[in-house]
Amino acid sequence: MSKKKNAKEAKQKREPIGYKGELRKRLEKEGVGVWSEVTVKKGDATYEGVILPRSDHTSEGYLVLKVDTGYNIGVKITPDTTIKEYGYKEGKYKLPDISVKFKEDLPNVTLLGTGGTVASRLDYRTGAVLPAFTPEELFSAVPELIDICNKLVINIYNNVTSKQKSKNIQS
Repeated sequence: MSKKKNAKEAKQKREPIGYKGELRKRLEKEGVGVWSEVTVKKGDATYEGVILPRSDHTSEGYLVLKVDTGYNIGVKITPDTTIKEYGYKEGKYKLPDISVKFKEDLPNVTLLGTGGTVASRLDYRTGAVLPAFTPEELFSAVPELIDICNKLVINIYNNVTSKQKSKNIQS
């Protein structure tokens, strides 16, 4: 499939998630958003990568790209910067499926899921931090646990660390 066809199909699927202000308006005008594969030219520099979602607590005006080296970079977008889409790679948020069987001889452990960093994993393709809440997902992330306990997970609420409030802890 050509890069041009991928870009055309992606036009209907994206949104500039987490981007604000003038940069958001520009991305919407350019028809690119999160997961768009883009070439960004700024002065003599050229960057290629996948546009990543932004967090609520980041500076406006910077486009975050996952580049081929695996690193995330921020590019300050100015009026003379060009952004051209050449494809689309939607982020996938799934750990590998594994089968976990209850073992009578192991202790039972209950985990209360409240979101945040501890209950997350890193998606190395996008750099995104993703929640993991089922026993299978947690055992997949930390397979050593399969041999030491049976795990039950109860998801109380799902907040990222920066959104945790004392009222959640007290309730």
